[in-house]
Amino acid sequence: MGTWGACVEPEILNSNMRDLLDAYVQDLLIGGRARRTAKCYAACVGDFASRLGRPPEKATRGDVVSFINHLTLERQLAPSTIKINVYALRFFFEVTLRNPALVEGLKAPRVDAKTAVVLSQDEATRLLKCFRSATQFALASLLYATGMRIGEALGVRVDDIDAARGVIVVRQTKTRRPRLVRLSDELLARLRAYWRVKRPEGPLLFPSKDPTQRPDPTLIRRALRDAGREAGIKKSITPHVLRHSYATHLLEGGVDLHTVQMLLGHASIMTTLHYLHVSTAHLAGRPQELPALLQCESRRSVGLGPRVGASSRMPA
Repeated sequence: MGTWGACVEPEILNSNMRDLLDAYVQDLLIGGRARRTAKCYAACVGDFASRLGRPPEKATRGDVVSFINHLTLERQLAPSTIKINVYALRFFFEVTLRNPALVEGLKAPRVDAKTAVVLSQDEATRLLKCFRSATQFALASLLYATGMRIGEALGVRVDDIDAARGVIVVRQTKTRRPRLVRLSDELLARLRAYWRVKRPEGPLLFPSKDPTQRPDPTLIRRALRDAGREAGIKKSITPHVLRHSYATHLLEGGVDLHTVQMLLGHASIMTTLHYLHVSTAHLAGRPQELPALLQCESRRSVGLGPRVGASSRMPA
C-alpha cells in the first residue's frame, strides 16, 4: 500500500471528535504543516480514535502501541505509511492534547531512501510539448525551470516576477522563509505568452475561477500524468519529479552544490547531496549543457511591462 493508503477519511465518532480534529488541523497549520499533510494526519488520528472506541483523551500508551502494532502486523502497511501515523499521533498528543508523556520515545520505523525519479533533458522537453492548455504549459514550465514545489508555484503572484533582475520571489515556501529562484529568458517568454492569453485578474499568476484563490493542485498532477503518457514516458511523473529533474540537470550542467541548495530551499546540504547520486554527468565525469529553460546568464534592464494601475504587470 502506498504512502497515502492508510489516510482515507475515517468515520468520525461524534461531534466532539470532529471538533477535536478541527482543532488538531488548526494546530498543524499553525505549526507550518501543509494542508494536504494536515488532512492526512487528521485521517490517521481519526482512524486511531475509531479503533479506540472512546475519547482519545482517555487513551493510554498501550493503546497507541497497540494501534501501531495493528498497522504493522495485521494491516501490514508500508513503513512509510506507519511513519506518517506515528508522526500524526505524536503531534496530536504532544500539541493538541498537551500530553507529550504518552508518546515520549515513540519511534517511527526506518524507511529506506528511494532513488529520485528524474527525467532526462529530452524527456523533459517532450513532456512540455504535450500540453495543450496555455495554463498547464506555463505552470509545468515554471515547475521545471525553477524547481518550485507545487504549492510554491501555485502561490506565485505576478508582482513576484522580477524580470530586471532575472529572479522570482518564492513566498509560499515549506519553511515559511521567502527565497529567490532564477528566471531564464525562455521561461519569461513562456510566462508572458501565457499572460497575453489568460490575463489573470487579481494578484495570483495562476488563479482558480475565483481570482483570489489558488487552483486545485490535483489538476496539474493529472495533466502531468496525461502529458507523460502522451510523450511516451514510462516514468510516473508528478510535480516533484520536475523538481528532482531541475536539481539534477543543474548539477549536470556544472552548477555548484551550494547554489542548488539555495535555489531549492533545502535547510541541509545533505538533502541536496542526494541528487549527486542520480546525476549521470557526475557519474560520467563530464558536464552537460543546460537546456534553454534553465539558462540564466543574462540580466534584463526592463521589468515585466505596464500594469493596470501603478505597479508592473506582464504586457499584453
